[in-house]
Amino acid sequence: MSIIYSPETKQFQLNTNKTSYVMQVQKDRLQHLYWGARLPDKDHAFMRRDHYHSSFNANDEVNDFGFSLDVMRMEYPCYGRGEMRPSAFEMTHPEGSSIADPVYIGHQITAGKEVPKGLPSCYAESEAECETLEILLEDKPSSVVLHLFYCVFEAYNAIVRFVRVENKGQQNVVINKLLSASLDLDVSDLEMISNYGAWARERNIERHKIFHGTQEIFSRRGASSHTHNPFLILCDPSATESVGDVYGMTLVYSGSFEGTVYLDSFEQTRMAIGLQHEGFAWQLAPGEMLDSPEAVLVYSHNGLGGLSDDYHRLFRERLCRGIYRDQRRPVLLNCWEACYFNFDEEKIVSIAKEAAQMGVELIVVDDGWFGKRDQDNCSLGDWTPNPKKLPGGVKGLAEKVRAAGCELGIWFEPEMISPDSDLYRAHPEWVLSIPGRPRSLGRWQMILDLSRKDVQDYLFDSIASVIGEGNISYVKWDFNRNFSEVGSALLSANQQGEVAHRYYLGLYALLERLNRAFPQVLFESCSGGGGRFDAGLLPYMPQAWTSDNTDAIKRLWIQYGSSFVYPLSSMSAHVSICPNHQTGETSPFQTRVLTALTGSFGFELNPFDLNKEEKEEFAAAVSLYKELGDLLCKGRYHRLSDPDKKNYAAWNYQSVDEREIFAVAVCHHSVVNGGPERFRLFGLKKGYVYQSKTDGHIYSAEELTQYGLQLPYPMKERQAAFWHLKAI
Repeated sequence: MSIIYSPETKQFQLNTNKTSYVMQVQKDRLQHLYWGARLPDKDHAFMRRDHYHSSFNANDEVNDFGFSLDVMRMEYPCYGRGEMRPSAFEMTHPEGSSIADPVYIGHQITAGKEVPKGLPSCYAESEAECETLEILLEDKPSSVVLHLFYCVFEAYNAIVRFVRVENKGQQNVVINKLLSASLDLDVSDLEMISNYGAWARERNIERHKIFHGTQEIFSRRGASSHTHNPFLILCDPSATESVGDVYGMTLVYSGSFEGTVYLDSFEQTRMAIGLQHEGFAWQLAPGEMLDSPEAVLVYSHNGLGGLSDDYHRLFRERLCRGIYRDQRRPVLLNCWEACYFNFDEEKIVSIAKEAAQMGVELIVVDDGWFGKRDQDNCSLGDWTPNPKKLPGGVKGLAEKVRAAGCELGIWFEPEMISPDSDLYRAHPEWVLSIPGRPRSLGRWQMILDLSRKDVQDYLFDSIASVIGEGNISYVKWDFNRNFSEVGSALLSANQQGEVAHRYYLGLYALLERLNRAFPQVLFESCSGGGGRFDAGLLPYMPQAWTSDNTDAIKRLWIQYGSSFVYPLSSMSAHVSICPNHQTGETSPFQTRVLTALTGSFGFELNPFDLNKEEKEEFAAAVSLYKELGDLLCKGRYHRLSDPDKKNYAAWNYQSVDEREIFAVAVCHHSVVNGGPERFRLFGLKKGYVYQSKTDGHIYSAEELTQYGLQLPYPMKERQAAFWHLKAI
């Protein structure tokens, strides 16, 4: 059993293969004791801190100065009864007070995985691989019950948490804050690893020592956003890729969120993640329930690489779903940078014929195939083919592309609507808006109110019609602006604080319907590149357009930062033309290929712009990707060099059986008259001997992990190299 409860000590111990998570009920309050490397199954009560601190702390009982909610390591802190640190839950009662004081009333342990209602979630393929603990806490005066769920994936070293709020009382309450997980650690000597970014430069990694007070990442944009991605990591100052204690939290959600780290006056650290509480107010009527998104907690004693490995395996195998979960993705060519809006059926078919000769399997028609859309200021919402561009419709184009040797993929931006569209003229009430206020435009578009069932139905019918007509095998799903005027014409005044979250419940419901109706379709998420690259979309779309920036060197940082949590199979990466359309820089073809060789590989160019030598390199790159296949999709990924600390980035893939290795190094900054460089590989099995497929050289696993591989010398700026090794 992975979950153990002792009635005598009222202690819970949650065990994975490598970790333990320990809580204890003390005076009806749930207190956190430990999260770290695996412990023996015994009483760990000595880990509690029952110390008197100050007369300014509110005490739960008269003369019990050692028991105060303000200094306890709370498992799920709530506002109002003396807990003065950042809370995980807040609510307002009918009389106007804002207090929550939930006490332990019971628990149950069940086989299998509990899931939050209407939200994306990790899953278990059998009851044996996951066990769920449900702890019940009740705010007795209001009869509001908090169900704390802990789903333990023993083999994946992960604990998935979420909270269900149930109103068992007789009156409405308003939920003002609902985080998915909060964790108190009795240490302060920690560093925080977070991320920041913007369009075309997403997920840059920052690492700094935590300070007293609050450090926060968040989004109020109606999307997980380019600005911050919903994951937080705490670690020992000495933690590296291979050693050190590392604690991670990732939110399985695509909308506005908050993630905080708070260091209190008594050197205790609180880490929390969940729904963005600003602007959130959920009316919970008697008998109703509300679930939070899931938060995935991973601890590693083996440094950042160990943390990433556990996240990658869980997300790849127990969050992603469908036929493409374990398959190499098709080699695609997206026509956006090849054509932009300037295309017709003849041009797409000619590109398909040329690309198919070099091994491409899928042609994607991007923005501009529908309505009267020749630029980005009209027609969103009118999902019918433009007869001037596609006289035979999507079906006619698909048949000709298929005859050329490729499958057809297509671009949608379903959540948006243009003011200049037939849909807006028919249904202006379908837009997120607030009466009496202007309707803001972003990229000449507004946002459809997906909290409405009629909007969901319209989108399902429109998208299903196109997919069915063309027997489409791939959909790129874009989202090119953030929220403003967040209001719904269907909801009452006191429910407007629910709109942003109801929007995502509607989006997930729509995606679930489409996945079930078209299980053969590979969906890819996009939001100006990586503006909504998150775990919440992975169950429906197992890959994301990682960034609109296709410059191979800039992508080193973007893919490096993404890899801390997300598997390489989820990163769509393409080889583009040079000079690059975003940066104007030029990189060798091999560098562009090696940087783009993630689990989802393709091209963002017009093959007619390539010379003979580049076309040969193009075909060779496709052959290499197909050869590597499972290694890129399902293999373990190791970061070997931090591009901020070295003048090169390096990484390696390792097959599941540890018999095949593919290593890459890319020089992003040359050093004139510098010395030779080398990097060590990770994850090789002792005793194995590997032979290079490139030059036939033979290495022992010990040589590769203790000495490493030498970079070409001198290695020029924007030059790349690779090593393909197989055990003999």
